[in-house]
Amino acid sequence: MSDNTNKLKQTKYVFLIGFALLGLVIILTTTLPNSFQYYVTVSEFTHDHQKYDHKQIKLAGKVVPGSIKHQGTTWNFDVFHEEATLPVVYQGAMPDTFNDTAEVVLTGTYEDQSFIATHVLAKCASKYEEKLQPPLQSQKDKA
Repeated sequence: MSDNTNKLKQTKYVFLIGFALLGLVIILTTTLPNSFQYYVTVSEFTHDHQKYDHKQIKLAGKVVPGSIKHQGTTWNFDVFHEEATLPVVYQGAMPDTFNDTAEVVLTGTYEDQSFIATHVLAKCASKYEEKLQPPLQSQKDKA
């Protein structure tokens, strides 16, 4: 009888491990493809935008200075890269680093001549660049 009990316990562990692995596979196959989605620049996008119509993509560019307009939580602005410019519409709260000089990576779709962003990631280059200071002079140099 103890032999049957051991086999039953082993079978339970096999099923438990199998379900855990199945759950892990489901999680990985549904979340990883979105996290590995590469981005295209505004110039790459405008060169062949039909390729991306109505598909969710990540778009990289820089905010056009003076183009930011917002009313409530609706934001309209333009992004550029090289010679290409694209209008963007975003509904929601903006990151603190979003401004006229920000580099942005936008997630969204291209519809009706505008990029409809669902997520905005902004980087303000000046905030993260190392501040260059003149080298400190030693006491011997001052004398």
